[in-house]
Amino acid sequence: MPEAIEALTSQQAITEAKSEFVFEQPKQGKPLTGADQIRKNIWVQVLERSNVRYRHPYQTRHTFATMLISRGANLWWVADQMGHNGPEMLFRHYGNYIKEHDKKSGRGFSS
Repeated sequence: MPEAIEALTSQQAITEAKSEFVFEQPKQGKPLTGADQIRKNIWVQVLERSNVRYRHPYQTRHTFATMLISRGANLWWVADQMGHNGPEMLFRHYGNYIKEHDKKSGRGFSS
C-alpha cells in the first residue's frame, strides 16, 4: 500500500537507519529482527507516549482489514494480504462491518 511505503520511508529517515531496515536498536544500530524486539523496543513506548492503553500489535491486522474494506478493496485481495485462502474468514470476522459499510455506501445488503 502506498501509505505504508510512505510511512516506512519517512520513519527510516527519522530513525536515520543505516541499512535497508527501518527499525534499529538505538544503541547498537542493529536491526530489530523479531516481533518481541519490536514490541518491547518500539510498540510499548509509542503507546505510552501517545497515552493509548496497551493493545497487542496483532490488533493492527483488524485496522488494516477494515481500512481496506472501507476503501472497497477486492475481498479476495484483502484475504490474500492477510494470509487467508479466500474471503470466508473476512466474512466470519468482519461480516457485520462489511454489511454496515455497504448499507452506508448504498451498495447492496438492503433490509
